[in-house]
Amino acid sequence: MAQRITTLCLLLICLLPGALMALELPLQTKVEVSSDQVVLRDLLAPVDADRLDKLSGEIRLFRAPEPGMHRVVSRETLARLVNHQIDAGQLRLSGAAEVTITRRGIWIEPADIEMAIADFLAENAARFPDVKMSFENISLPARFLVPAGAISYEIIPSEPGLIGSRRLTLLVRVDDQIVKNQSLRVELVAHGMVATSMRDLKRGDVLSQENLSLQTQDISQLRSGPFFALDKLLGKELKRHVRAGEPLQESQVDFPPLIERGSRVTIQAQGRGLLLTAFGEARQNGELGDSIRVRNNNSQREIRARVLAAGLVSVEF
Repeated sequence: MAQRITTLCLLLICLLPGALMALELPLQTKVEVSSDQVVLRDLLAPVDADRLDKLSGEIRLFRAPEPGMHRVVSRETLARLVNHQIDAGQLRLSGAAEVTITRRGIWIEPADIEMAIADFLAENAARFPDVKMSFENISLPARFLVPAGAISYEIIPSEPGLIGSRRLTLLVRVDDQIVKNQSLRVELVAHGMVATSMRDLKRGDVLSQENLSLQTQDISQLRSGPFFALDKLLGKELKRHVRAGEPLQESQVDFPPLIERGSRVTIQAQGRGLLLTAFGEARQNGELGDSIRVRNNNSQREIRARVLAAGLVSVEF
């Protein structure tokens, strides 16, 4: 009688859907991954990956190899990693005794970098009207491998105004993450029509139509920005000596600051969807974008604010 009951119980257990039956998942021999983390579903055929999804959430295994590289992992090692996250009675790995995991990568060629630099120059062309500009003798890197994904490039010149730059910083991003940061040596070639002194000028001289003209000049090595029109210069004073035939640079001309020390300013305080205003006094001179000290007339506190325009500064809170 007892034997019959035992046999009947075993039969009933076997008839229960999925009772005590571990999900068997066959491993593939070779797989490719794109991300920097290997998960179990990466090692399975799509139909088996779908079966796994019904049983468990994502089962993370280990860090993926570097792009273009591979790693061989045994089934026993994978089983131990899986059993740390899910009951061994629920899942059993079968199939390949070893899995070769390769990380996908994308080769970046020197020609890709040249194109990115050409695009950078094209984007900046509007800043330099009628200037013929190019980079020559670029120290391009050898081809290199990056992870698979959406690739973008950023070029940063060593001089903020571009003119005079002898190096470029190359940033390569994959899915908005920087994967390459390299300095490139370059030679900038630039010729354009710029404001040029007609005769020797000394410090304090006032610039006018009589002592200036637009001439084609080599502006590749200028230490600060040239002037592509005369109107901004007329009536301004020189801060240093300029020889005849020399292109004028921003650092040579005395421009009054947008905000002068002691002048009254409007302070804009912006943040959390609010815009508040107050009046204050500038404690130092400031050009556009400069951070200067300002005293609030109401609180008499001294704060730092950014110059937005003549008589206008802003702070954030």
